[in-house]
Order: sequence, then C-alpha cells, then structure tokens
Amino acid sequence: MLSLESVYPPAHQLALDMLTRLATANEEIIEVLLSKHQLLPAVRFIRKAGITDTVSSRKFLEAAMNTEDNQLFYTVFKFFQQRNIRMRSSPVFQPGEHCELYVKHFEKLFGADALMPFSSST
Repeated sequence: MLSLESVYPPAHQLALDMLTRLATANEEIIEVLLSKHQLLPAVRFIRKAGITDTVSSRKFLEAAMNTEDNQLFYTVFKFFQQRNIRMRSSPVFQPGEHCELYVKHFEKLFGADALMPFSSST
C-alpha cells in the first residue's frame, strides 16, 4: 500500500491506518513517519500508543537533526528530555542511548543555558 503513494497519494494514510489497526506494527509506523519527516505526528503516535518510554530517542533526534529545522529539533530534543526527567528524574541522556552528538548539536544551536539547569553532568 505504501508503494502506491506515488500513484495514489491517499494510499500513505490508508497504509498507516491499516498498520495502526494491526496494533503490532508500532515500529513500522514510526519508521514510515520518520522517513517522511513527519516527526510531530510520530511523537504524537508514540504518546498515544503508550510507547514513549521504549522508543529510541536517538532515532527521533537523528531524524529531527536531518530536517535542518532548528525549531523542530528543539521540540523533539525537549520532548525526550522531559521523558528522561519523568523516567529517571534527570534530563540527561544515558550513555547507552548514544545521544552525545545530538546534545552537542543542541548546545551549538541554542547554548548550554538552554539545557536543563541541572544537566551540567553531560
């Protein structure tokens, strides 16, 4: 269905709707949305599906950085910082998440002060 999008544009949304009904295709839905640079719909999807705590922040941050839309990158970065605070009481990304590149990019764009005040341990 996704391959028909070039011929029939509504096929994209139909395919996403079909995948959503499966309730087992969350990863595929995320990949489709990220590949289309639909980051905010992808964030909404993970929130609605209740999988915010299990998705790769790096995957979202990479997609956001690749859009070269600084406001979108800021929004996605802050979303995952808030997730970190909720999960671990700290906005800092864990070393295993491999988000150092994105933290540095964020600091370069917005300054170290834009990071949470108690995130100086990064």
